[in-house]
Amino acid sequence: MARKPPPLDIVEDRSPAALKAERDFIKARARPSSGRAMRTPPDYWRNEIGSDLRPAVLAYLHGDPLSEHQIATLHAYLHQWIWADVWARDRRISRLRRQVDDLTSRTVISWWLADAVEAGIDPL
Repeated sequence: MARKPPPLDIVEDRSPAALKAERDFIKARARPSSGRAMRTPPDYWRNEIGSDLRPAVLAYLHGDPLSEHQIATLHAYLHQWIWADVWARDRRISRLRRQVDDLTSRTVISWWLADAVEAGIDPL
């Protein structure tokens, strides 16, 4: 009988250095060296399969405590979301893009999401 591979979270490197490298990769993909926003619509968290994003979003939505890894995962997701060039370029979007790198806690994420919803963007 063939053995199933272990779940991804068992074999993935979750060290701080690996998480930083993952965030840096996502940022580089979302904002090319030209400084222009990416040309594709943002991926929606409910469409993600086999990643840490779904559990992080659900923990946030249910009011559960968030680990540092979950906060970093939400930050990376919201970063790629706000840098999609499908959003009209206005002051609110520019402000959200400047502030996205400051998402380091549930409270700050909540404030940022409230501002995003006011700007007509609802990533969750």
